[in-house]
Amino acid sequence: DLLLNFCESGSHKNPWRRNMKQFFILLFLLAAMTFPARADIYPVAEKIEFVKQKETETDSEKEKESGASLFLLKWEENRNAVWYDLQIFPQAEYFGRKEMRPPLYEDPHVFRNGLILPMSILENYKGKGDIYYRVRAIGLDRQIISSFSSPIKIKDKGIFLERTAPVPRVSYHQGNGTVLLYPAYSFVKLPGAASYEIEVTDEIPENREGFLPSQHRIWSATVTLPELFDPQPRIGTFSWRVRGLDEGGNPLGEWSEAQKIMNDPDENWEVGILGDSISHGGGRMSYSPADWPYNYGYYLDFPTINMSKSGDESYMVRDRFERDVLPFHVKYLLIMVGTNNLRMGKSVEEEIEDLKILQQKCRENGIIPILLTLPPMNPDNIRKYYHQDTAENWKEAFLEVNDWIRTQEHIDTAKPFESYEVMPAELAADGLHPDAEAKKMIADVINEEMKKIRKT
Repeated sequence: DLLLNFCESGSHKNPWRRNMKQFFILLFLLAAMTFPARADIYPVAEKIEFVKQKETETDSEKEKESGASLFLLKWEENRNAVWYDLQIFPQAEYFGRKEMRPPLYEDPHVFRNGLILPMSILENYKGKGDIYYRVRAIGLDRQIISSFSSPIKIKDKGIFLERTAPVPRVSYHQGNGTVLLYPAYSFVKLPGAASYEIEVTDEIPENREGFLPSQHRIWSATVTLPELFDPQPRIGTFSWRVRGLDEGGNPLGEWSEAQKIMNDPDENWEVGILGDSISHGGGRMSYSPADWPYNYGYYLDFPTINMSKSGDESYMVRDRFERDVLPFHVKYLLIMVGTNNLRMGKSVEEEIEDLKILQQKCRENGIIPILLTLPPMNPDNIRKYYHQDTAENWKEAFLEVNDWIRTQEHIDTAKPFESYEVMPAELAADGLHPDAEAKKMIADVINEEMKKIRKT
């Protein structure tokens, strides 16, 4: 109506001043309708960094030449996140300002900090502007724990994949705390896969391309989640890889690139770690032992071979000592075990007896055993997330075992938590496994005491 009035007013005498006023009002209203608020265009978040991967050129012509049908998005990990909310959207510039258009793709439940997507999401968009993505972190109770990141251009940071395969997300033997006798195989899911087959070989697979099993295969397993804990110790050098399977169990695409695992006794390890899942690593429900910040060995000032195994009770650790520990000829063995016994109501006497046997086995083989006290738990959160009850006398049991450990050669890894009645959720979200901050607190105590022990 305003524009119509402006046109019609030209027939009146001396219309210039009235016309100019209406013209500027019209421009203001059009601008208000066209541009969203600045805060909606650029939400505040931390700067995102990306892990370098093998990739093709990222301009559109190179994408077509390479035949890439998939691309990978990665972003900086939020250590308090359990999953992420991802949006992919076009963004174009109008009158010198960027406008974010409705999303082309949304996924509010992305597991960990990476996602493989089909190129068709990008190719099917014929509109104006480049395509961007942004993420925000979601907590254990489905609460939003960060704002959306600033928009990131996919052409600049997307990794265009040459293989139709899951992407491994862990590299072993890359520094302190990254050597696990019982590996965890973790990867980014392949679009369309109903399940995944993981293959372990005793040599580099002879068929690096394709989907057929390797002639060097020594073990395999099928999972529906993008992760698997190996139930067997891997002493020596091995490779692992993963492929997707469809609903009928048939190969979907090809194998991922093989990844190396090396647990070599000839590397002359001085310090070993032996225990259950608290020492094996992982936390916050979605992070595995291969997520290094959730492993206290990652924060130690010295290298270690981690011989821990998730789910073990003290008798299990005792019984696998000869097989798992002796081949590595360590000088010091850090031993933390008993949490699973005591939370299930097993006797304190059995726990202490198993620790005494482990001490004896160490001494008979020239190993110095160093017992670690047990950090507390949070039974309410264990029940909430695992639907498991904890023995009512767990506090008394922990106190009795820890009091005995303190009479032995030990490091008091429970000391940083002694002021808490139960483990706080901010240090162990699931009530059982200390998270990254708590793992560093444990490591800080070990670092301080090991300086003294190694001098003697």
